[in-house]
Amino acid sequence: DLESTHLRDTTALSGLIFLLALCSIFLFSEGASLVEEGERQTVDPHHHRRLSYFQLGRRAILSRLARRKPLLMKLQIPSTPDPEPLKTSRGPPASSAPRILS
Repeated sequence: DLESTHLRDTTALSGLIFLLALCSIFLFSEGASLVEEGERQTVDPHHHRRLSYFQLGRRAILSRLARRKPLLMKLQIPSTPDPEPLKTSRGPPASSAPRILS
């Protein structure tokens, strides 16, 4: 929805896109750290993981800010396989391979 920003200056638009990318990386990293530290169920109460790393990170940050607790602040992208793969509400666990729609 970049049109609603009404930005005409390419430098300002590039800066906005950069900040959005940086926030996405931060949220992903926060969610991955949450899963790695075994704290996922504090923001995703399901038995199996149902939220993406992005959503886990978003919820964790909002929860910590509301409770005035420190953030994990561990900016890293895991290189190991997901210890707790995302599961869909129906069917088998979500695959990391892209789906081809026909």
